Parts: sequence; C-alpha cells; structure tokens
Amino acid sequence: MDTRHAAKDRQKRTGAILIGTYTTPSSGDGSRSKGIYRVRARLNSQGQIELDMKAELALRAEDPSYLLPVEGGLFYVDEGLGKKEGQVVYAQMEGRKYSVKWALPTGGENPCHLALSQDERWLAVANYTSGSVMIVELDGRQVMRAQLFPGHHGSVNPARQEGPHAHFTYFVSPEELLTCDLGADEIRRFQRTQDTWEETAPFARLPEGSGPRHFVRTDAWMYVICELSREIIRLDLGGRVVDRKAILPGKAEGTAAAIRLFRERDREGRERDVVYCTHRGKRKSGDQWASMKVQKKGNLTRQWKMNTGRCPRDLLKVGNLVLCACQEEHAVVISAILGDLGVWAPLKKISVSSPVCLAWEQGTELKPVEEKGGIDT
Repeated sequence: MDTRHAAKDRQKRTGAILIGTYTTPSSGDGSRSKGIYRVRARLNSQGQIELDMKAELALRAEDPSYLLPVEGGLFYVDEGLGKKEGQVVYAQMEGRKYSVKWALPTGGENPCHLALSQDERWLAVANYTSGSVMIVELDGRQVMRAQLFPGHHGSVNPARQEGPHAHFTYFVSPEELLTCDLGADEIRRFQRTQDTWEETAPFARLPEGSGPRHFVRTDAWMYVICELSREIIRLDLGGRVVDRKAILPGKAEGTAAAIRLFRERDREGRERDVVYCTHRGKRKSGDQWASMKVQKKGNLTRQWKMNTGRCPRDLLKVGNLVLCACQEEHAVVISAILGDLGVWAPLKKISVSSPVCLAWEQGTELKPVEEKGGIDT
C-alpha cells in the first residue's frame, strides 16, 4: 500500500474545529475555560460529517475570543478582560500541539477581531473598547512594525455608543482595509501607499444607532450585521445603503452577533449563497440562529430559524450540521437537518465553558461547506 496516498486520503476525511473562549470569570458567565479547544471531525462512508462529542484542550491561553488559523499555526487575540491592553498572539503548530512564539500588545483595550491580508504581509487588529485599529507588518510570521489608528467618535446610543468601538477587520486587498466601528455607525477605510497605511474618509455611514458589528462580502454586495438594530443592511460595493432586513420577524428583543456566508446546494442540486447569523435574546426564546437565501438581485429572503442555547455568538456550517458557540450555555450547540423532511432540529451539545468563536483548524482538506466573504465572531 502507498502510505503517501493513504495519508492524503485520511487528511481529506479527517479534520478539526477550534473553539475560542473566555477564560476570565469576570466575563460574567462563570467561565471555567482554560483556553482554546479542539473538536475532531471525520467524513464517514456515507459522506456525512461526524464529530467527537468531547472537546480537548489544544492550547492554554487567556481570553482567546477570536481565532485566525493559518498554515502551520494560529493567530489569536488575548482579549484581556479587566485589563487596559490586550495582545495578539502567534502560536506555531508542532506536531499536534501549539507552541506560542510571540505576543504583541495591541495598543488598545479588548482586541476582538483579526484579519490577515491576501499576501500575508499585514495583520489587522480591532480593539473594541478603545475603538482603535492596529495594522501590523509581518515578515513571514515575524513582527516587523505596527501602526495604530485611534477611533474618533460615538453615536446616538448612550449606553453602547458613548465612543468608538472597533469590532471587525477585512482586507479588500493588500492595499485596502475596511473595519466596522459599532460605536460610530461607520465602516472605516484605510489605504496603503508603499509601506505606510493612512485612514481615508469612511467607506460607509450607516443609520444612527444601528451598531455595525461585522460584514460578509460577495462580488456585488456587502451584508452588514448590525448588533443594536438587529438587522442586516445591504450595501453596494461603493458603500451605499441598498436595503435593510430584520434578522428575526416580529419584535424579538436582544442583539445581533455573528454573520457568515456559505455556498450551498439546494435539494435540486442548484448552488446558492446563504447568509447565516445569530441573535442573542433578552429571553431564552430569542436565542436563535437564522439563515437567509441570497437572491439573484442580492436581496435576502428568510429560510430557517432555530433555537439555540443561551447567548449564541459564533456559528459554523459543517455539512448538514450547524454548530453554534453559546457562551452562557457553556456549550457548542449542534443542529441538524432531518434528511428528506428538510427541517432543522436540535441534536446535541459539546460541553465547553464560555465558547465564543469557531474556526476550522488548518492542515486539513475536510471543509464540506464552502465559506465566502469575511469571517465573523
């Protein structure tokens, strides 16, 4: 038997999902987490994904609330709850273990999101509480230098928008970076000339009080999930508001969280883009994920909605499963589509304390659903 081919076949049929968490009990949810966890996955003979129902500790870390796996390693934030400054950390994979190589202070409070440019030369960091954005120049996986850009102002909601709150970063190209500022109701734009980044005029100004948290992007549109107004706002690629769609029908109270864009096949085998998002309710009945089809003209139509555990943050589509990181449930809650019935039902839970981020570990080809656009948590 050719062992090289056997190893390649196993790589295609096995993989792992990493889970970022809060480790600081002061996060308010009684966390007992020790860091970043791993759940192993495999493709069975029927072509369906099977998951281990027990998470293993992949790396001890403090408040790793956002994960950015890369070939050969992992970037993650140490959000630093209760501290005046957080860190971005790089850990290299050595065998099946991670070894931390460096940690860089982010120049701001509570870093919550990372993005790596297409040429892997630039790493962007969003500092939520202080509202600043840091852009780091890399040489391989080593830090060369960093630029820090402060936030500017808040908006109309005195409880949540008393100042700028950077929440998401996205490289349009290695020369252009967009970031969501939840506090300012803006999408900020940064452009690079040679080795220097500068902030330009905002890419988009969103409705007052909406609180843009993250977005996903197609070849024609951007879909911005707004935490405070609990809706998805569609923009054209010039930053103009086209339309708005409530995440849930009716008058559900709460806040929006994650948004992801997946390429799927419908029951007739036709490919389509589908937006998935999460909603954190004031009551448990408002804790849900929802999906919406992207129509040919770019508008969204509701498809499914499903109850989750308490405080759903991130989600991930894995074959016929939806995994939802439910912070206050202390579990990753799994929903499954029921075959020919075409309906979703709750399935199982994987116990993990204070999970908030889900990401495929690099080094595997097992990714049964194509993800498009920006990545949120």
